[in-house]
Amino acid sequence: MNLATKTIISTHKSSSDTLPPLNTLVFHEEDGYTTILTRRPPLLVKWGTSLFFLIFCLLVAIGWFIRYPESIVTQGKLVAVNAPHSLMVRTEGRLIHLLHQDGDSVESGNLIAVLENTTVYKTVLLLNALSDSLQVKITNGNSNAILVFLQRHKYLDMGIHLGELQPNHQQFMQALQTYTQYLDGGYFLQKRQMLKSDLQTVAAQRLVLQKQLLLTKEDVALADENFIVSDKLAKQKVIAQVEYRNEKSKFLGKQMQAQQIESSLVGNDAQQNEKQQVLAALENDIDQQEAQFIRALQQWQSCIAAWQQKYLLFAPCSGRLILAGFIQLGSNMQQDDVLGSVEPPDTGYFIEATLPQHNFGKIRIGQKALLKFEAYPFEEFGAVEATLNVIKALPTDSGYLSKLILANGLITNKGKKLHYQSGLKTKVEIFIDNQRLLERFFYGMIKQTNH
Repeated sequence: MNLATKTIISTHKSSSDTLPPLNTLVFHEEDGYTTILTRRPPLLVKWGTSLFFLIFCLLVAIGWFIRYPESIVTQGKLVAVNAPHSLMVRTEGRLIHLLHQDGDSVESGNLIAVLENTTVYKTVLLLNALSDSLQVKITNGNSNAILVFLQRHKYLDMGIHLGELQPNHQQFMQALQTYTQYLDGGYFLQKRQMLKSDLQTVAAQRLVLQKQLLLTKEDVALADENFIVSDKLAKQKVIAQVEYRNEKSKFLGKQMQAQQIESSLVGNDAQQNEKQQVLAALENDIDQQEAQFIRALQQWQSCIAAWQQKYLLFAPCSGRLILAGFIQLGSNMQQDDVLGSVEPPDTGYFIEATLPQHNFGKIRIGQKALLKFEAYPFEEFGAVEATLNVIKALPTDSGYLSKLILANGLITNKGKKLHYQSGLKTKVEIFIDNQRLLERFFYGMIKQTNH
């Protein structure tokens, strides 16, 4: 053999040495198929289709039974019916008296708190009550009430400093002391009484003079008749001239007496006019003093009112006191701070909101809503539940005006009480539709298909 033949033979031999026999190869292939066909598949492969079908059915059931509400979000503001009245601090100062606590029931006019000042507030309140009572009685014409005021005023401890009210109190008391001279028992009223008595005396004198004049005129008439007779007899030479002159002198004396009485009447009239002028001047002086005292009283009351407004906080109405925050004695208050508010028993709230045009056809009366106030973070305070109550028929530029009522007032779903402030803004979330998840998915698919 040549070299090439030897190489081929050696190659064939080497190949035949590595490959298995043909019958052996066929046997192994049949054994592999048998192994694959006879081996049991894993659990996931065996039950996978059924498990997938069950999961699919479960998702469909969840999508059918679970509902997810659709909502409309808009803005609204809080409005109160018979709104709570705020207690606003008018001056900077330290709180020295807190006469009522949070949640107490108070009546209109009750004193709530006192800020630091230089007076004793109880004394000022007593003076204010006395001054108000005095003004009412003076207005009704009872000027003697001033004497009662002075008697009660003596029992007050005026040694206690009235602070900034002291100068005003002194001016008022000076005007009051001056006016007492014009009251019963005072100098000017005694003088008026004497003038009136003098007028009565002058009037009585006039009556006497008038009677004297009447009698004197009758006496003059008789003397005149006697003189006429004497004159005739003298002309006839029946009586002597001396007797005639005596009769004439008597007649002239009677006439002079009548004239004197008339002159006395004139003097009586002048005296009466003079007395009346003095009395009128005195009456005018009394009226002016009364007017000055009333002005001084009103000015004193104005000073007390200004002081009370500055340092005292009164309940503006009857209701429940709600303090703002943790107020305690000694707290430093700033001007325009809100100490709290008084909530009347019949206070109600509602939300005024504007509904947009979007999804307006799904909105119905009675739908529920959640209110999330900007002033009270939702995450901390929670939301307030509300119900759509009214929808106005006439639209506005921004939508339809609506009203939502608050069934639980300003109590959130976390049980926290929100403090009312006028015009609080809120986010209004109205739940308009309670669709199933499956329906929402289906409508979403249709919406995407249409797009």
